[in-house]
Amino acid sequence: MSKVLVRIRVLPVDVSIDLKELGKRISDSLKGIADVVRTLEEPIAFGLNALIVDLVMDEREGGTYDLEQVLSSVDGIGELDIVRVSLLSGA
Repeated sequence: MSKVLVRIRVLPVDVSIDLKELGKRISDSLKGIADVVRTLEEPIAFGLNALIVDLVMDEREGGTYDLEQVLSSVDGIGELDIVRVSLLSGA
């Protein structure tokens, strides 16, 4: 089965959310679905930062649907966007 790299932009519900803690909650919620490779903070505006999450998961029918469903229930996530999905070469 092939692997894909998925980049997600996560916006917290408000500026008081600790993005490091949010990244940990995201990683914990995805156990068995995907492996978080890296998280980065991206400034948006007026003190609001997005969390950029790169993860690796198996390519499967339905794409990122399961991933989005799990993440939508994580406390502290206001909005999320799938930015990119790329097939990993040699996977």
